[in-house]
Amino acid sequence: MPRVSVIIPTYNRAQYIRRAIQSVLTQTYKDFAIIVVDDGSSDNTKEILAEFEGKIKYIPGGAGVYGKLLRPDEDVEIKVSSKKQKGEEIIDSIQNG
Repeated sequence: MPRVSVIIPTYNRAQYIRRAIQSVLTQTYKDFAIIVVDDGSSDNTKEILAEFEGKIKYIPGGAGVYGKLLRPDEDVEIKVSSKKQKGEEIIDSIQNG
């Protein structure tokens, strides 16, 4: 499991999403996972994200999916655990119901 999860929320920001992902991918620190949460974009965001298949986890959704990640309910579940000895928070799992 990666030590760092980079969560990138997006909504109709196709013109910026490629640069945001490439910025993370070019970091010298490599123990990370990129999670892109799309809140129902109607532009070509999904097509741009397809370029990064295998390098990102893509969570598509309709309006409000990002809010559900912040306030989990029965549709989207996030489990966060703390490693007190290192002061880290790790996303254990994301399940899109």
